[in-house]
Amino acid sequence: MDQRLWIEILDEASRNKGVRHVFNQSDIIMRESFKNLLTSAIHEKQVDSDYDVETLSSLVVCAD
Repeated sequence: MDQRLWIEILDEASRNKGVRHVFNQSDIIMRESFKNLLTSAIHEKQVDSDYDVETLSSLVVCAD
């Protein structure tokens, strides 16, 4: 996604409850998907089990 569009969405979410709700729901879904993926990777020994799945999923979402 174009960074300018992302900034506009965040800006609108700060003012508009409907956009904020959709943004938050999307964020929850994305983080849960990453947590599930990371948990599976840990079980498959593809990711070190010492990693905190919650923290790592947040970092991945922020880095996108």
